[in-house]
Amino acid sequence: MIFVAAASLGLAFGAARGWLPRAILPAALVLFIAAAVTAVGLGFKSHRQALADRERQGRLSMIVVIAAQLGKQNDATLERVAAKGGPAGEAARMILKGRLSGN
Repeated sequence: MIFVAAASLGLAFGAARGWLPRAILPAALVLFIAAAVTAVGLGFKSHRQALADRERQGRLSMIVVIAAQLGKQNDATLERVAAKGGPAGEAARMILKGRLSGN
């Protein structure tokens, strides 16, 4: 999109300077604006996705760390932690599930 925006801006500049037919100036400007807005929109969308991916990865890492600490606890303690919910509860449920399927 950035390439399209730059190319259309070049066409508009060339038409404004008289190097190209002036009839293409309005179309080149409209194309430039559309491409620039689209490029900015795609950039924001990619940024939001990157932040969501980073947050998801951080949450998973936190659950693994908590699970490593909770793995030493007995089943009753894990059930209490699981009942509270949150990342620790999720880690406790994973450990309990693993213990049940491992037996």
